[in-house]
Amino acid sequence: EDTLSYVTGSMESIQASCRYLLELPISLVCTGNPVNWDEIALAYGQIKQTILLGVGTGEEMLITKCDVQQVSNESEVYRHFLTQFEQYLETNDIEECKSIVIDLFQKLPNHYGIFAEVYYKIASLLLGHFNKLHHDDHGHSIDRLINIAAHQSKSEAIQILCDILEKLSLKRKGILDERTHRVIKKLNKHIPENLSKDLSLDTLANLVYMNPSYLSTLYKQYTGKNISDYITELRVEKAKELLKNTPFKIHEIAEEVGFSTSGYFTRFFKKHVGVTPQEYRN
Repeated sequence: EDTLSYVTGSMESIQASCRYLLELPISLVCTGNPVNWDEIALAYGQIKQTILLGVGTGEEMLITKCDVQQVSNESEVYRHFLTQFEQYLETNDIEECKSIVIDLFQKLPNHYGIFAEVYYKIASLLLGHFNKLHHDDHGHSIDRLINIAAHQSKSEAIQILCDILEKLSLKRKGILDERTHRVIKKLNKHIPENLSKDLSLDTLANLVYMNPSYLSTLYKQYTGKNISDYITELRVEKAKELLKNTPFKIHEIAEEVGFSTSGYFTRFFKKHVGVTPQEYRN
């Protein structure tokens, strides 16, 4: 008891000195009981787990006794959290995922085994989603993700999970932007080359395997203009060029820019240019 009193008193003094002289908060934990030499590794592991799980704010802890806790079956406590987490992960709702992670670890019992089990379940889900993206440039963050012992506190472990969630979200966004770019590029190449053909929204949507309504919204978001306006601009410019530089008749030019009748083409041209095709040519 005298030795324990001396040790805990020294811990308080060390903590206070570090705070005052180094402006450095430190946490210290003691087993509370002496251990045999061959039990030191086990005792150290228990102390480290106590530090990792923490209590209070996790800063400047001073725990004078940590006991071995029996593992209890807490699966039901976090099962629904993990189900929700996986659902939000599928929909890329990263903020909700972060909220669940923080809430979940606050509700877990202060037991290292349960903490580790839940941590690795979440880490496994994150790695699975990275692998779905065929993403192998994990770097240092993934190394830390799969090594719970690399974290010096529970809050640090939670932070790495949140950091990886952000990386996953950015990777998904990058892939989505790349796919969107390819779709827009394909359309902007196809439309000018096929002005005489059917360029209805349904036809273009089939070309890029998208829902017409979604394609229309996507094109407007990406380019700032409606796809129908883009087609109209190209048809007007192509018609002007043919009227100025070719001897084609009006009905022939109408067919070249996608109109079945010269009357419809004339009305379309006058609406957008202000004069009829013949007046423009003259």
